[in-house]
Amino acid sequence: MMRRRPSSPNGVLLEVEANELCDHVRRRCPDVRILFAGVQQLPLILEIEHFLAPDQVAHLLQLGQRLDLAGQFSPSTVEDDDAVVAVRTTVRTSDSALLPHRDPCVRDIASRVAALLQVEPDQVSRAWHRPWLLRYAPVREQTAEPLGVVRHSDFVPSLRRIYTCLIYLSHHGDSDGQTVFYPRPDDDALTLTVKPRPGKLVVFRVASRDGRLRDDYADHAALGVTAAGTAKLVCQFFVRAAGTAWL
Repeated sequence: MMRRRPSSPNGVLLEVEANELCDHVRRRCPDVRILFAGVQQLPLILEIEHFLAPDQVAHLLQLGQRLDLAGQFSPSTVEDDDAVVAVRTTVRTSDSALLPHRDPCVRDIASRVAALLQVEPDQVSRAWHRPWLLRYAPVREQTAEPLGVVRHSDFVPSLRRIYTCLIYLSHHGDSDGQTVFYPRPDDDALTLTVKPRPGKLVVFRVASRDGRLRDDYADHAALGVTAAGTAKLVCQFFVRAAGTAWL
């Protein structure tokens, strides 16, 4: 079937960049699951099972325990282009702790992701932007909604993010703790879901390679968990455009 090119020049650019990345990722990781179809205006999502070995997952969980004992977890922030506001709201209800980016395991993950996404090795310190450990507490009441993050975009012009990367560290049921994507800007009904599995890497595009052109089809939400006593743990970081300063 002949593919119809997007009519928007911006759409053409995003599709070309996506196709180039998909070809590269398939060569490096044949088992990758790729969700992308520019003609249908779907988000670019890469999903790789078992990206982390069990010992790496265990190591990140141990780091999380140490950070918790040290009182390093705090309410996750809500960001805009003018300020970063660290408040707990109905928009985002997780807790976050900054992972030590010099930890050998964290650095190894950074290098592997950089190679996967065609980031130059000397850009890793800039591209590996703030590796966070996110913790979503389970709901305490059966009638309560799972705590998570409502529909939003990770695009912030001043930060020049180009990809969001999630590595799941905890296991949950098929309908618990999912990441939900909304591939239509004005439609909440059509959704795509990714299920959390320990060691799974999920990458989705936020903007063009220079970080200036927003991908309008990458709105998403993070669902919390309902199982009592089982917190959802995710390692999250953002890959930023080349040339941006380390923050």
